[in-house]
Formats: sequence, C-alpha cells, structure tokens
Amino acid sequence: VSQSRYLCDGENDEVEINAAIAEGGWVHLLDGTYVAGSSITTSAGGDRFRLTGSGIGSTIITGASGISVFSLAHGSSGTVNDVVSFEDFTVDGQSTAAIGFNQGSSVFRDVLFHKIHVKSCTSHGWNFARTAATVLWNECLATDNGGNGFSQGEGQTYVTNCVAADNAGAGFLGGQQIGNCSITNSLFSSRS
Repeated sequence: VSQSRYLCDGENDEVEINAAIAEGGWVHLLDGTYVAGSSITTSAGGDRFRLTGSGIGSTIITGASGISVFSLAHGSSGTVNDVVSFEDFTVDGQSTAAIGFNQGSSVFRDVLFHKIHVKSCTSHGWNFARTAATVLWNECLATDNGGNGFSQGEGQTYVTNCVAADNAGAGFLGGQQIGNCSITNSLFSSRS
C-alpha cells in the first residue's frame, strides 16, 4: 500500500478528492464518510481516470444542500472525455443534495458505474442528458430519490444487475435519442 497524498477531514472533502482526480489515473477512497460541500467534478481528470471506494456502505459520499454530488463535466466545451469509471461506493444525498451523478454539456466516450448505490437525493440518482457513446451500469442501486433512479437522454446504454426502487420518478427513464439499450437482470419500480 502506498502513502496517501491527500487526507480528507470530513469537511469539504471535495477539495482533496478533486485534487486527486486532477492528477488522473486511479483514485481510491478508503472506508469512511466523505462530505462534499460542493460538487466533485471530473473537469480536471483528463481523459482517463478511475475513482473507487472500499465498497457500498463502507465508503459513503454525502453532499450539501442543492448540489450535484458528482458533476461530470470536462473543462472545455466540446472536448470528449475518453474513459472514466466509478466503482464500489455509496452516494447519500441525505435528502438535501439534488442529484447523485449529473452530466452537464460534456460528451463522454465511455462511462462505467460498477457497484454504486445512489440514495436519498432530492432529484435524480443519475441524470445523463447527453453522451457520445456508452454508459454502463453494473450492479448499481438507485433508491429513495426524489426523481428518476437512472435517467439517460441519448447514447448507448447497458444496464446489468441493477435495482431502482422507491424513487419518486421512473426507475429508468430513457430519452428519445437513446441508441442501443440493453437491460439485463434488473428491477425498476417507483413509489406507489
């Protein structure tokens, strides 16, 4: 195990996480709760990076009122991010953060979400308005969000072994410009 360059203190942890992402490569978050006072962004992460935790329920990232806990955006308009992945952690909106993962106007070639649980956001769990190519969700959960669990506007979408339950909106909402869409062994429901 190598020495950590960044130490989060449970307050505005997005500062340290964003700095680590800016270096690119692989960023690993240990067990614990991380508090984001503003969005964790991918804008400085370059074309390829991976953010992992120590497991759903073991690594928890919370967000302040009204923010998107993760803002997937590139630093310059029109630039395409290549490959980014997020794995093995929980995003807990604590009924105050608006969205777990929000994509702005950036275009992504490939985005992978593996073993991520997004819960208790006041709006959507995942909100992807547009993409260039592929979003893959594998073994993910979206529960108790105020909007849709998974929302994908366009591009290729692959959903495998995922669950969306007790969200106020749709479990999965696909837009009119969605390309290939494959949903396998997944369960989607909304609040009654």
